[in-house]
Amino acid sequence: MSFFYSREKHAYSNLKFELQRVVFCRTKYWSAANLAAPLWRLFWYPEPGITLYFDDGQAVVVQPDRLYLIPAGVNFSGDQLRPLDEFHVLFNFTPELLTLRQPIYEFAVNKAFLNFVWPLIDSGESHRPLLTLRAMDVLSYCLRAIDPQQWQEKRLAPILWPVLQRMQQCLSERSSNRELAQLLGMSESRFIRYFTRQLGQSPQQYLTELKVMRAKEMLFRAEVTLDKIAVDCGFCDKSHFSRQFKRRVGVSPGQYRRQYLATKVDLG
Repeated sequence: MSFFYSREKHAYSNLKFELQRVVFCRTKYWSAANLAAPLWRLFWYPEPGITLYFDDGQAVVVQPDRLYLIPAGVNFSGDQLRPLDEFHVLFNFTPELLTLRQPIYEFAVNKAFLNFVWPLIDSGESHRPLLTLRAMDVLSYCLRAIDPQQWQEKRLAPILWPVLQRMQQCLSERSSNRELAQLLGMSESRFIRYFTRQLGQSPQQYLTELKVMRAKEMLFRAEVTLDKIAVDCGFCDKSHFSRQFKRRVGVSPGQYRRQYLATKVDLG
């Protein structure tokens, strides 16, 4: 779905957001830090019981009458006091040109949203295309409700767009720096220097972050084995996946799955 963005001297008519996952799940008690991720998150809790803390000192007590949006890359921590149901949509922009000035945004929960979300709980796997379209409608409505002055352009050279798209869409292919450099017609060493200067981390560091985030979302699906997650996310094997995951998240994939999930409804 396209999200058209226009500004003086700029018009990104090809800018799109890509829906990664729509999930309704039940999470246990948890307390975690450093929850920054390369994906945007739109979420809603039907009951109170969670507080989020941001690096700017802001604390947000999540309320059931509000939808919340956290942009990609925002670092925060949180505490959940009791088991809670959670609805969330994970998405990203392609290409990654936009971000927002604030770490979190709120939107009023209205009747139209409730009429959309409650049937999802009982729908299971049926009518997935229709559910996806409805989720994108909610997401598009929230994005368009944000004050245009809140949007910021990322100072990212267009030459990197093909590489970022390749990283996001082909995680299982284990792209090497040499292969990524060839997409841009650069030498490997020049590509690594250029990418690191633009994004503040090396290509493989950035790619590993994407893999770990994708793995987090796959861990919501209790029927998916750790071996399959390792393969689908482009890790060498389950052992390599576990080491990289624990290094960045602080717990093993199995512990993460047990700690954060009680039951789930994965809507695709």
